[in-house]
Amino acid sequence: MVKETGDGDGMLGTRNPIALLDDLTGSSGGSREVLDDASVFHFPGKSGLSGVYQGRAAIVGLLEKLAQVTDGTLEFVPERIVGRGSDTVVFLTRSRATRRGKHLDTTAIHVLSRRGDSVRELWLLHPDQHRVDEFWMD
Repeated sequence: MVKETGDGDGMLGTRNPIALLDDLTGSSGGSREVLDDASVFHFPGKSGLSGVYQGRAAIVGLLEKLAQVTDGTLEFVPERIVGRGSDTVVFLTRSRATRRGKHLDTTAIHVLSRRGDSVRELWLLHPDQHRVDEFWMD
């Protein structure tokens, strides 16, 4: 259950921030609606998947690759909104996945900034990046 103060309406354009994050990271394919060619996703770490992805095609490609290498088990579950601004929202999330016999269950921070109803930039931060890197490394 996501905890949030206020009703969430009006944040990030006309999109509720929880719905926007779900569209971006969920399996519904909604990410194509909230991304544009200027959107940027910072995927941290030292694995071959780490990097800065710019544009709808690159970001959707990364999300599809993450789903593929985890056999569809990867999920980012928003737990609470920990910060808000006029065009930015910070989520505390739970990241879970299984890959090659390894299991990931960790806290993550998503920092999402918007441009209208689109994602301008998304940063993913892990308190224990080393543990997350071990999960994504081959």
